Amino acid sequence: MSKKVTSIDFVFENCEVGTLPINAVPSFYFDDLTKSISHRWFFESEPVDETETTISCKCAHFQIDYELAKKVKTNVMELFDDDIEKNNFAKRLLRWNDITSITLHYQDGSSMSIYVPFDKIKLNELDEDNKLQKTKLVKYDSWEVGFNEAYKNHDMIMIDIEKRTNDDIN
Repeated sequence: MSKKVTSIDFVFENCEVGTLPINAVPSFYFDDLTKSISHRWFFESEPVDETETTISCKCAHFQIDYELAKKVKTNVMELFDDDIEKNNFAKRLLRWNDITSITLHYQDGSSMSIYVPFDKIKLNELDEDNKLQKTKLVKYDSWEVGFNEAYKNHDMIMIDIEKRTNDDIN
């Protein structure tokens, strides 16, 4: 059964969130998904009978339309009323490698969050990057970007996040 995705949230290490409509993300995939179910009852005031389901992956890939991402602000940029020409989602993606999770929003109103591999590098006292995330801007090239006419001559932000062991490769 397939569900129609309407938008995708990119959640960063600092809790910043950028949301793109699905037409801004012509390609994405997750590989080696794992589902975990847990139950923790820390406080008496909390429900005693609820479980939490967490989904994580070992590999994620995203192809994002650079021009469309330049028209979007993150929640933090909205708070500070940043000038979209100087500070936008595309620039955020290219400057920091710190995606922690992705939330897929579906047409039926449901959503699914997927945690991506994260292995931190301490940049300074406040900032961390994910050494498993590789991000690059690709000038239009049909062999790398794809042959969809809707994206002809569009530059793309390519993001790969992968945690593989030698056992995974063999």
